[in-house]
Amino acid sequence: MAEGVRTALGPDAMIIECPLADGGEGTLDALLANWHAVPRLLDTTDAVGRARTARYGFSNDGVVGIIEAVEGNGLPQVSDIPLQPMRADSYGAGVIAHRVCR
Repeated sequence: MAEGVRTALGPDAMIIECPLADGGEGTLDALLANWHAVPRLLDTTDAVGRARTARYGFSNDGVVGIIEAVEGNGLPQVSDIPLQPMRADSYGAGVIAHRVCR
């Protein structure tokens, strides 16, 4: 986007760039990079109840917490097994959210 603005407005255009995501996978990484913050880790479960370690984060001032649901119930974490829609749940994402909201 910045390159397009420079092309349209010229090299002297004032542009502030920051990471951005659409709210799906990559949102946590984008926000943490923008905040220069490191992810925190906690134990939770994937969508079929298997133990896993998930990431979450906080802004440096501790005011904003961020979770990415895919860390606890996303398809990438269960891609090694056949899909099990009647068994899968979002419990693992809830564990992460509970930690952030405390």
